[in-house]
Amino acid sequence: MTEKKDNSDIEILKTEGVRKAFVLNQPFVPAFSALLLLKQGRLTVRYRQEEHVISAYDMLLLNRLVVVELLEVSPDAEMLMVAMGNDFQHRVPVRFNKLDMIQYFATSPALQLSFSENEFNDIWEIVRIMEARQHHTGFTFTIDLLHTLLVSVSYMMAKQISENLPLKNRSDSRREKLTVEFIRLLHVHFRQQHNLNFYAQRLRVTSKHLSESLKKVTGFTGRELINMALVCEAKVLLVNDNLKVAAVSEQLNFSDQFAFSKFFKRLTNTNPTEYSRGLLSCNP
Repeated sequence: MTEKKDNSDIEILKTEGVRKAFVLNQPFVPAFSALLLLKQGRLTVRYRQEEHVISAYDMLLLNRLVVVELLEVSPDAEMLMVAMGNDFQHRVPVRFNKLDMIQYFATSPALQLSFSENEFNDIWEIVRIMEARQHHTGFTFTIDLLHTLLVSVSYMMAKQISENLPLKNRSDSRREKLTVEFIRLLHVHFRQQHNLNFYAQRLRVTSKHLSESLKKVTGFTGRELINMALVCEAKVLLVNDNLKVAAVSEQLNFSDQFAFSKFFKRLTNTNPTEYSRGLLSCNP
């Protein structure tokens, strides 16, 4: 997936732009969070070791913690994608609980939301306006306008998520805030910082308290979340950037390629070289 082209922290792509952004049958992790809207047609994607079909009126959430492979795009697919800078979702002034979104997409087997036709069309129209306005450099408040419109989309997502969340005891506000801050730090530092103590010190809590809080909110321990981010990034580097194992090991700050290979095999049941060769053999 390509990087965002400008310095605003939002970019909107139409169908052709989305098609160009991805390579079929290759795993990717976006360098930013993104919402992919499908108005018509069908997409087949693979994530969390399972294939999923994205149908009309669905929204697919892309984030740095999950590797996604785009397997098929129907010829009649009509799409819009909103790419957001990594800090956007933490800065916008919204009243709903942001942890509902993190909790839903961290624990649900699916990364998509399905809307009614009317609800989806409302979201589509907002994003279409965003796409039309994003390059209006003569308008002083373009970035503010994009932020406001995207907050509107976020509220509509929050409504849908709240209706799909299973009933459970809600974590207290401190635990929720801690999880949001950990996810923000993880996006920035996971390539170089693999130790939970680093994040605990930054957040001024003990490693035990941090991990227990994360487990309560997301279903994963801190160590598991760090490992997920590292494995996702490693898969993308091995395939999309055609890097050798030693280079990937260095980029992800492992002591050497043997330590990296051992880590990768423990989490994926295959070594990095076999993983890369296996995917490349399917994409001559």
